[in-house]
Amino acid sequence: MKFYSYALTLCNNLLERVATDTNLNSPTSQNQQNETNASHCLGMPQELSPDKELNAGLDNQDKIDPIVRLWILRLLIPLECHRQFIRKSDFYNDEIARLFALQVGFDEEEDDYEIDRMLECALNHGDPDFPKNKPEPLFDPKQALRQLKRCHKEVEQSAAKISLPQPLAGNIRLLARQVGLTEIECAILAFAVMIHTDRLLNEAAGWLGRELNPLDVYHVLSVLLGYPESEIRAALSMHSTLSQTALVIMDRRRHDDLKDMLDLLSSGFACKIISENGCPIDWLRDMVIESPLPHLGLADYPHLKDTLDFLQPYLQQVLRTKKKGVNIFLYGTPGTGKTQLARVLAQQLACPLYEIASEDEDGDPVEGAQRLRAFRTAQAFFQNSPTVMLFDEVEDVFNDGNGLFGRKSTAQTRKAWMNRLLEENPAPTFWLGNSIDSVDPAFIRRFDWVIELPIPPKAQRERIILENCGNILTDKEIKHLAACEDLAPAVVTRAAQVIGSLKDQFSVERLSTALQQIMDKTLIAQGHPGLNSDNAMCLPAYYDPALINCDSDLSQIVDGIKRNGNARLCLFGMPGTGKTAYSHWLAKQLEKPLHVKRGADLLSMWVGGTEHCPYLQGSRRRQGCVAD
Repeated sequence: MKFYSYALTLCNNLLERVATDTNLNSPTSQNQQNETNASHCLGMPQELSPDKELNAGLDNQDKIDPIVRLWILRLLIPLECHRQFIRKSDFYNDEIARLFALQVGFDEEEDDYEIDRMLECALNHGDPDFPKNKPEPLFDPKQALRQLKRCHKEVEQSAAKISLPQPLAGNIRLLARQVGLTEIECAILAFAVMIHTDRLLNEAAGWLGRELNPLDVYHVLSVLLGYPESEIRAALSMHSTLSQTALVIMDRRRHDDLKDMLDLLSSGFACKIISENGCPIDWLRDMVIESPLPHLGLADYPHLKDTLDFLQPYLQQVLRTKKKGVNIFLYGTPGTGKTQLARVLAQQLACPLYEIASEDEDGDPVEGAQRLRAFRTAQAFFQNSPTVMLFDEVEDVFNDGNGLFGRKSTAQTRKAWMNRLLEENPAPTFWLGNSIDSVDPAFIRRFDWVIELPIPPKAQRERIILENCGNILTDKEIKHLAACEDLAPAVVTRAAQVIGSLKDQFSVERLSTALQQIMDKTLIAQGHPGLNSDNAMCLPAYYDPALINCDSDLSQIVDGIKRNGNARLCLFGMPGTGKTAYSHWLAKQLEKPLHVKRGADLLSMWVGGTEHCPYLQGSRRRQGCVAD
C-alpha cells in the first residue's frame, strides 16, 4: 500500500509539472482533476483503500452466521489452523480474511501488472526520483496473526450470547424431543449440519488435515463446542442416541477430514433441516416416502386367507401394545402382489405406511447400507406414533455380497447390529423380497412371520384375467391364459394397461393377439416357458381317468389325497399310456400347481447336491405336484 501511495504521489507531481509548463489557467482545480485522472489511468484499485477494506470486511461479517464466525476463529487460533491460513506473502483464503477485516495481500498477477503500468508511466515522464526496480508488496504475517488473535478475543467475550441460526435451532430442539437427544448430541448434530452446508466452515476445517483419527475429532469438537472430550466421546459412541438413530455416525476405522469423519445421515437431510420449518419426517423425504393407497383388497388374496385371518389381528395387537421387534417377511415371484398386500394390511390397520426409498430425489439408486441407515432413523422418528414401515427389495441388504469370492452382504457385515435391529425396531415392518434362499437363517428366525406369496391358483388367475382383460379376450383364451402357472398378476395387469390404451385404434382380434404376445414374451424373458409351450400339456375337454387301463381306481386316489393332504405315487407303464396326462389331471383336481421335472433336473454331479436340489425345495414349499 505504501508503494502504491508513493507511485501515485510521484505521478501526480509529474502531472503538476506538466500542467505548469503548459500555462494552464486553473492549476489548483486542474491538479485535482489530474489526480483523479491519474488514479483511473494507472488502474489504482479502489478496493485497496484501508478504510474501504475494513468496511468490506464488516459487510462480509454480516453475511455469515455468528456461530460460524466463532467456529472458524477457534479453528484458526486455539487449533492453530492459522499456520495454513496465513502464508508468507498472503492469506490462503482471501474471503475468510475479509470476514475478519484482515488486510488482504496483493494478487501476484494483477497487482504486478498495475505496478508495471505505474512504473512505465512515471519513467516516460523522466522522473529521476522514481525507483527503477519494482519493490515487493508489503505483507506482514505477524501483524496479520496479531490482528486475528484480537478478533478471536473479542468474539470469545460474547460467545455465550451466540446461538444457532433459525430455523436450524428450532428444528434441532424439535428433533431432540422426538428422539431424545442430549444437549451435547444436539451441539454435535448442529455442527455436523453446518459443516456439511457452509462452504467457508468446511474450508477452514480442511486445514486440520485429511488424516484425522477419532481422538483428533474428540479434541477438535471439544475446542469448537466447549465440552469435555470425555462427553464428546460418549456422544459419538455406538450406544449413544446420535449413533443409534444414525443421524451422525463416526467410523472409528476411518481416517479422513473433519467433515467426512462426522458422517451425516444425508446431504438432503442437512439442506432441509437448516432451511425448512416442519416435522421431522419432512426432512427424510429423499429417503422415506409415504406409501400410496392400494388398488387391491383382502378379497384379492383368497389363497392367503388362512394366514391373513391370523396376521391382521396380530398386527392390531402389536400396534395397541406398542410391541417392539415385529417384522413380517413376504417373499415370492415378482408380480405376485407383495407390495400391494402390505399396503392393504396397513389400510386395514388404519395407520400410515412409509416405504424406505430405493432411489433418491434425483432418481439415482440408493445403496443397501444407506437404505438401512434411513430405516434406523425413520424407526426413531416413528417410535411414538402408530406407523407401519415397508422395506422392499431386501436383496439390497441380504444378497448384495458375492459369496463365490468371499464378499459378505451388507447384513452379514453388520450381523450383530442387524440382529439387534430386528429385535428392537419400534414400528412393525414388512420386508419384501423375491426369494428367501439367500437370507441367513439367523436373520430368518427373528421374523415374526415368514409368508410366501405364490402365483395365485388357477381359479384366482382366471378371475384376475377376466377383470383386466374380459373385454378383449374370449372365454377360451381366458382359460388358456389361466392355465399358465407362471403367469403373475402383475404381468396380466401391465399387459392390460398397455393394450387398453390402444383399444380405440385396433380391432378386438388384433388387441387379443397383441395382449397374449406381450404376456408370452414377458414370461420368456423371466425364464419361464411361454404361453404356447403349455398347449401340449393341456388336458382335452373329454379327459376321463376311467378310460385309463390301470390296476387301481384313480378317482379314489384323488379323494384320498384330498383327505390326507399329501401322497407319493409311482406311475409306471409303457410310453404313451397316459402317466403325464394323469399327473396334469390330478393337479387340476387338487387345484395345485404342477412342476414337471426329469431326472436330469433333479440329479446333481456333486455329493449332496441332489438332496439340496432347488426344484425339490421349491416344490415342497409350494406344496404342489411334482411329476418326474
